[in-house]
Amino acid sequence: MQTSSYGFIGKLLVVSAIVSIGIKEIGPQLAIPATQPIVLTLVLLPTVLMGLVLALQYYFQRR
Repeated sequence: MQTSSYGFIGKLLVVSAIVSIGIKEIGPQLAIPATQPIVLTLVLLPTVLMGLVLALQYYFQRR
């Protein structure tokens, strides 16, 4: 692996940790109804965002 790859993985871990802490600490304070679509969206959102970041990184490396 290249050094830039390690840096990118490190950035991804930091962003993932921030999102996780935000969900844990700020999430319960929000007045969001606990319906199934909202819960499913909130659970899958971090994974989808990380997937988009990785896809963009791959796209720009191949360009």
